[in-house]
Amino acid sequence: MTTLLTLAAGLLFALSVSMASGAPSKAEQPPHYRPGELLIKFKTGTDVRARGLTMAQVSGQRARTFQRFGIEKWTLPAKADVSAAVRRLRASKPIEYAEPNFIHRPHEVFPNDLDARQWGLLNAGNSLSSGSTDPTDGLPGADMDLPRAWDLQTHADAVVIAVIDDGILLNHEDLEENIIPGWDFVADDGDPTAGPDEVHGTLVAGAAGARGGNGTGITSPAQRVQIMPLRTNYSVAQLIAAYQYAADNGAHIINASYGGAYSQAEFDAIEQLQKEGILFLAAAGNGGYSNDDIPNAPSGYDLPNVLSVASSHPQDGLSVFTQIGPRSVDLAAPGSSIYTTSWARDEQGDPVATYQFAEGTSFSAPYTAAVAALVKAYRESEGEIPLDYREMKGRLMAGVERITDGRLATDGRVNAYGAMTVLPQPVLVISSWRIDDAAGNGNSQLDPGENATLRVVIANQWRDAAGVTGVLHSLAPDLTVVEDSNTLASTLAQGTGAELAFTVRMANDATAHQHLPLELLISAGDYGVTRRFALEFGALKPAAGELTLDERIRESNPWDRVHTFHFEVPDGAKNLKVTTASTASGAEIDLLVRYGARPAPQFCYWYTPLPPNCMDEETLRSVGNTSDEKITIAAPAPGLYHASVILFTPTNRVGQTPVDMPYTLSIRFDPPSGGGGGTMLWLVFALLPGLAIQRRRAT
Repeated sequence: MTTLLTLAAGLLFALSVSMASGAPSKAEQPPHYRPGELLIKFKTGTDVRARGLTMAQVSGQRARTFQRFGIEKWTLPAKADVSAAVRRLRASKPIEYAEPNFIHRPHEVFPNDLDARQWGLLNAGNSLSSGSTDPTDGLPGADMDLPRAWDLQTHADAVVIAVIDDGILLNHEDLEENIIPGWDFVADDGDPTAGPDEVHGTLVAGAAGARGGNGTGITSPAQRVQIMPLRTNYSVAQLIAAYQYAADNGAHIINASYGGAYSQAEFDAIEQLQKEGILFLAAAGNGGYSNDDIPNAPSGYDLPNVLSVASSHPQDGLSVFTQIGPRSVDLAAPGSSIYTTSWARDEQGDPVATYQFAEGTSFSAPYTAAVAALVKAYRESEGEIPLDYREMKGRLMAGVERITDGRLATDGRVNAYGAMTVLPQPVLVISSWRIDDAAGNGNSQLDPGENATLRVVIANQWRDAAGVTGVLHSLAPDLTVVEDSNTLASTLAQGTGAELAFTVRMANDATAHQHLPLELLISAGDYGVTRRFALEFGALKPAAGELTLDERIRESNPWDRVHTFHFEVPDGAKNLKVTTASTASGAEIDLLVRYGARPAPQFCYWYTPLPPNCMDEETLRSVGNTSDEKITIAAPAPGLYHASVILFTPTNRVGQTPVDMPYTLSIRFDPPSGGGGGTMLWLVFALLPGLAIQRRRAT
């Protein structure tokens, strides 16, 4: 299976503006986890003696216990091998899981020139002098509809938003009236003031909580709201400590404008926050690729209280840099050309309050957090019981204005007035889909001439839905829907999901590669919505000899971001060689191969040595500094193989890459003796645009 993506070097998450330029090479890979630190969770019922013996296996010391989440932070001796310690602990019976103390990164901020227009709150069609690569001429009405929302509610004084980030300029003229006590987990004291090079937290805080009505600077959507500043170094241990502090001190909403690889410890902590009713707003990332293909955490955690936010631009389209995903990103909010609070140093070197343009999903998330606070305040003023994450998330998703087609779960942009006034209803989205061809060849892939069952999981994000029915339509000539309608037998409750099954058939003469767009009309009583998604077809069945395919990724197609191929290796074959090459100037390609299943890389799959949790252990990889990659398996097991080809481009080319970038994938093996023919050669030529999965660098 071949995944065609573009990975750009740099950060997915917001750094201070002075650090946003440049792109690291593989030789400059940033640290992925804190040296000498682990996060541990014991199985329930493990006694004190067993815990002590387990800790002694790696000469560990308990540095901190997060009682609310049942997680411990351990330290190891100097120069200890973290990966080896993790492997040893994972093999220990008392351990539920062990992982390094991963480092998340703030979503990259793209700085712009100064200007004072806040189009995301009220878009009057003005031209912005922001320097953005996205459209800067406004489109009237392409905003979050705050004027109408403010006719109903102008403030959220009792709502607490925890801004977990780096430090904040606490005495900024547009922030200080909304700031409440917080904590600095770097210095371990009660003063979360920004460090010497920390700007990101102040930028984010302005979007979430700039004071309105004070005659100064700008305003956030909530105007008056309580901002709890929690300064961290973005390590998962400090983030978990911040989550615990936020929950202990009354936060209703948490804003997370950062991300990285999956952490089970962080997942568990956020799941506990769900049980306490806290809404978790997470920025989707700024790599320009799909989080469905290479996940981003924490925005990609499949938890009911997590709301993942993409970025929109002043003409109501998705920003060129935003990460998307119909299964993993819920909605969009303004993130291009955002005018927000900042700070600089005067001639004496003292910090002074300023304002500036910046852009990134780092601002889409806090804008949405502020709208959620306004929604909570208004609905509670109307006599509703205190709103927790269920009502806030449900209203935000139900009240969107549609701006795209098949790139997000709702395909909509946040509308404050809509979220405040929408009538209670289900919010049905597609959370996953898979091919079940047990009645065919059983490889879980679409193949020519094969009937298969398409199983689509529908998730309900708000009010209960009875009689949920789906009617499926194919928009692809080579895909026929044989059985197009299915109804759930029972009510779909809020926060749950259920499967609808349809029968589809690929044309006998279908050729790879194709994305196969589908429309699913979902209804439940008076509720109805159309959701779009796409299947991927990439079956290769060459005869003995040679097969050549010329392919092109079309940037205008919302699903044409990834190409996937699968191929069979017969019993008795030898010397399987999978190689890549490219003649494109500056191109860099990485190669992953896995038997029996698709590779599942995290963004850090290319790190050397490979950290735990960056990729499954079954995947082979070739990740050099050129496009000439090769993986050889002398005695391949018979059966289905998958290959992922990932195109790496620099950060500064996100959204600016050529329309077509060619590469060659070659698959060769010696056929079984007596099988006839010489070495089998399969060549797949593909052209793809410069998508961008940005690589992280150290802050």
